[in-house]
Parts: sequence; C-alpha cells; structure tokens
Amino acid sequence: MEKNRSTLEDLGQQQMRILEMQASLGPLVKQARFEGASWAAIGRQLGMTKQAAHERFSAVVGDLAAGD
Repeated sequence: MEKNRSTLEDLGQQQMRILEMQASLGPLVKQARFEGASWAAIGRQLGMTKQAAHERFSAVVGDLAAGD
C-alpha cells in the first residue's frame, strides 16, 4: 500500500509542477507581445492556433501591441 501512496504523491507533485509552469506562461506571453510578437507567432511556439493563444492569454496581456 505504501508504494501506491508514493505513486499518488508523485502524481500530485507533477500536477503542481504543471500548474506552476502554466502560470509562468502568462508573463512570457505578455513580454512577447510587448516585444511585438504576433498572436500567430506565439501560438506556433505554444503548439496552438493564434485564436487559441489570444483567447487563453489576452486577458493577461491586454492590448499591448497592435496587429493581429
């Protein structure tokens, strides 16, 4: 039973790491937009469409850069 508990603890720790990494994307996307990156370029880097990137991060970024 202890081995299962350890595996479950590992799962929980990995989930926390994923959430932390996801939270760190917002400031990076904001900086990329500030530097003039398009939503299309950001989406490509994140493996998603420009629309998906915009929908996910536009509230964090605001309207920093003109363009798409």
